Amino acid sequence: MFDNYKQFLSNVFSELVAIGIEHTNLEIDHIAYTAGSTEEYESLRPGLMDMGKLIAEDLVSGRRVGIVLLNEF
Repeated sequence: MFDNYKQFLSNVFSELVAIGIEHTNLEIDHIAYTAGSTEEYESLRPGLMDMGKLIAEDLVSGRRVGIVLLNEF
């Protein structure tokens, strides 16, 4: 999942252009991912920490949510 995040973001930007949304002045500092379980969240967490800095973590509707400020790429 984390190996191709640059390609993922490139695809997102291409889709925005395709539907007519201007994105050149937008700054993306985080993305969202929903893990299916606490175990999945825990297994993905180290990869997320390689991509940025954990700035918040909490429970929302009984599920763990982490907010990671992404490194510039």
